[in-house]
Amino acid sequence: MTNNTYVKLCDFLVNADEENITGGSAIYQVIEYEPWTSKFKLKSMIGRAVSFANNQIARGSSRYKTLQEVMQEVNKI
Repeated sequence: MTNNTYVKLCDFLVNADEENITGGSAIYQVIEYEPWTSKFKLKSMIGRAVSFANNQIARGSSRYKTLQEVMQEVNKI
């Protein structure tokens, strides 16, 4: 896992249009730069990025809820 990929993922989760944030789009953000990432590392990176993003936004906001949905989707893989 590179720091650059993690930073880009965090930036995406915090700044992208909310309707573009899904579990699939978060996964894509990682595999676009690191296509051979293991499932464990992928889930770990997304989990850390979602936690970081949640700390940047108001709890209970629609983006906060969207990020919780992202984690539910990613945990299904």
